[in-house]
Amino acid sequence: PVRVSAGVQHLGRALTFVQDAAPLPTQGMFGLAATVAGWGVLTADVLVPAQEAAYVNLGAEVTAWSFLAFRAGYHGDPAVERKGGVTAGFGLALFGLGMDYAYVPFGRLGVTHQFSVGVRY
Repeated sequence: PVRVSAGVQHLGRALTFVQDAAPLPTQGMFGLAATVAGWGVLTADVLVPAQEAAYVNLGAEVTAWSFLAFRAGYHGDPAVERKGGVTAGFGLALFGLGMDYAYVPFGRLGVTHQFSVGVRY
């Protein structure tokens, strides 16, 4: 099965502070996700910022067992100074609880380690 999505982010008036105004970073998005039977999901997004060049993000998720998934991706935004744009992570889900981790290089800011914890009921 293939899923398709489209959207627009940051519609609205410019942000203002006293007399200074800055436009919102409006962008269009188009995405595809394909489930590959037996092992995981492949994804691709095309983002089209209003003031910059379009770029592509890619991702893959491999399900090792029903409770563990490994993820890898590529962030193609040329405006962000990323080291290669490669990301990685994993997800763990047991007994209605979930935990996700992502390793995301972020250029001059160094590497970020992103965690999330969730509950399904």
